[in-house]
Amino acid sequence: MIAAAVEDMQDCQISNRIILAGLLLGIFEKIRQNGYIGIVEFLFGISVPILFLWWLFRFKMLGAGDIKLLSVIGGIFGVPFVIRVMVAAFFLGAVMSVFQLLRHKSLGYRLHYLAEYVSYYFKTKEIKPYYVKERDGTKPVVHFAAAVLGGFVLSVI
Repeated sequence: MIAAAVEDMQDCQISNRIILAGLLLGIFEKIRQNGYIGIVEFLFGISVPILFLWWLFRFKMLGAGDIKLLSVIGGIFGVPFVIRVMVAAFFLGAVMSVFQLLRHKSLGYRLHYLAEYVSYYFKTKEIKPYYVKERDGTKPVVHFAAAVLGGFVLSVI
């Protein structure tokens, strides 16, 4: 989790090596704990974040690495836990986002952009990326893996 958050903050992405290591750890631990029924639990756990969050990825509002990271958590700790982590992470991510927007004095611009984005989608039914690195830069980016790590810690506590 820490490696994923650090990598996200440095490179704006989470490497598949970290995700694969978490998935392998998760599947082996589930099999160790529950035998082969653990595979079913593992698969269900990794599926829930994908099913709940695919639409945010589709609109380019959330990165694939963030969803995969949550899937690793779901695979290892189960569905109820990963749902708690997702709720906490989205709350922390929202707080982080507001601070970033205020810090960069772009709250009004981003709210206006969001309204135009939603209006455009409902008028045309066309999905365009919400965030474009070349257009938006990286300063206002909220590294969601850090919010996931915070949500994980809060959920453990």
